[in-house]
Amino acid sequence: MTSNLSLLALLALVVGATAAGVGCAAAPSDDGNTAETTASALETKDHSKITGASCHDAKLPEAFCTRLQQEAFNVDHNEWTDLSAHSQTEFGQSTCDAAAATQKRLHDLGADVRTILGSDHDSASPSTANDLAHALGRAMHTIQDNCAHSGMSNEQHAWLDDQDVCVAPDMNPDTKPEALQCAREESAAVMTAFHDALVAANMNPADLSAATAITESNPSRKQACTFIKRWKQWDGVDSRWDNELTRRDFRKTLTTAFSVEARTADLCADGATLTSPTQEPKVEVTDPWCPGLSIFCIGE
Repeated sequence: MTSNLSLLALLALVVGATAAGVGCAAAPSDDGNTAETTASALETKDHSKITGASCHDAKLPEAFCTRLQQEAFNVDHNEWTDLSAHSQTEFGQSTCDAAAATQKRLHDLGADVRTILGSDHDSASPSTANDLAHALGRAMHTIQDNCAHSGMSNEQHAWLDDQDVCVAPDMNPDTKPEALQCAREESAAVMTAFHDALVAANMNPADLSAATAITESNPSRKQACTFIKRWKQWDGVDSRWDNELTRRDFRKTLTTAFSVEARTADLCADGATLTSPTQEPKVEVTDPWCPGLSIFCIGE
């Protein structure tokens, strides 16, 4: 799971009830999804915005850009528990193993793009455009999430988010301006490489206009509340990796796989470490007493 969905956007039933005095912004819809109205750098809706903008900048068809940003949006709902999809570390997983899992995901999705481009297909068919958008959109979400999460565990992320809502604002990693800027830069680079791969495969980018739209789905209240409670398992140790190293290698892994099959280099080869040079000191994990979150999650 991941908390790209801002906790502020979940406090629908508890206006003014948080310790920070922050009102809620949106309520869960009847189908269990959660509407979003608050601003945050890497909320689910901003994955959509960043992806769509980079697609338009690459001069790709409107229909394809719409489907692409919907695919990026839906990762939080469809792949909530796969932390490699969100550039995060599983509970008890080493930093190197977590980075390798994220890198493998990006390699496999890039290979999916290459397979589609190299297959005997009708390049102007909806299935071709939609399949490309599905693989690329999922990869874009992961690339963007690395900018904010940099390998942190869900336990750490939950504590930071709860602190942000209930105790001290500006602690949520998804709201950092530098994460937003990184996500934009990486998305632009990936889209340029994807456009080049289309041309190299002799596919007319205009053919992607055959793409069809899908429904965007947010995580449910149950998913969000499960995440909120994960802070209790955090040991206070910052588990982030060196984003400058992974940022470069993750993008290279994905974009190289668009065109050729290449072995994914081990980021921890020869005793290399991925520890973040800006690693925070161990913190005392205290209960972010927060009536708003408690009320919101009654029954979950």
